[in-house]
Amino acid sequence: MNAAEQETVARATDPKALVHAAQVLATSDDPADHQALGAALGDEGFLARLDDDAAYEGRINRLRVGRVLRTLSKHLDPSRATLLVGLTSAPAFLAQDLRIDLLIKACASVRPSPPEVIAFWDAHCQPDDGFGNVTIAAVIENGSPPALALFVDKLLDPAFSDDDKLEWLRQEVLPHRQDVEVLRACREALARGLAPPLALALVQVIFDYRPDEWYRPATVRQAPEAPTLTRAALAEMLGLARQAQGQVALDQRTALIIQDFVRSHTP
Repeated sequence: MNAAEQETVARATDPKALVHAAQVLATSDDPADHQALGAALGDEGFLARLDDDAAYEGRINRLRVGRVLRTLSKHLDPSRATLLVGLTSAPAFLAQDLRIDLLIKACASVRPSPPEVIAFWDAHCQPDDGFGNVTIAAVIENGSPPALALFVDKLLDPAFSDDDKLEWLRQEVLPHRQDVEVLRACREALARGLAPPLALALVQVIFDYRPDEWYRPATVRQAPEAPTLTRAALAEMLGLARQAQGQVALDQRTALIIQDFVRSHTP
């Protein structure tokens, strides 16, 4: 147990000393240190000593509290996961939008996503709430079945615009288009009746990469290379391809690409 750092976190006023002590507690292997850090992160006084009001007017990546959350995520174990999950219902921590943003991202490391994190993400993925895109990014990055079930629900939710959903597909799904669980979520979305324009867009994200049509130079996302495809992912892609052929109104180019894919990967 790091008693000196616990004392610093509890009483010190120097932000540099506070963030150093918090980082020590975050990297400790002692659950007692994690409990002390969790109590501090849920305390309004500690949060104000760590980052003053002026800090929240600046860039989010300069916040000291963000450094602490990133350290917890990087060294995640059951004790640190419990700490992060606890923050999803900590009123003092959630009183600042930038801290919510940081916690949304940090929770991507907790796999599989527990119900508390799913509820937190759901609450912060509502139309025009300012958190939707960062939440979807975290959900896809997490990649566990509970998280991706939430993604499918949001993709099918008519309250969100098609423009938002296209951004999710082309910015967040595309880099993970060879992940088995992401492919299963895509198949689930089609099976549940994803609307025709979005159904085609989803199929194209998986099979028919079109960077010149989809992106401005500053927003280009690279598709993963085919050689990284696992046997399980290939099976899911074949299933998705056959779904697309049977139920999606494909344009000629996409239809030919899928036809070639099925032919070349079918014994």
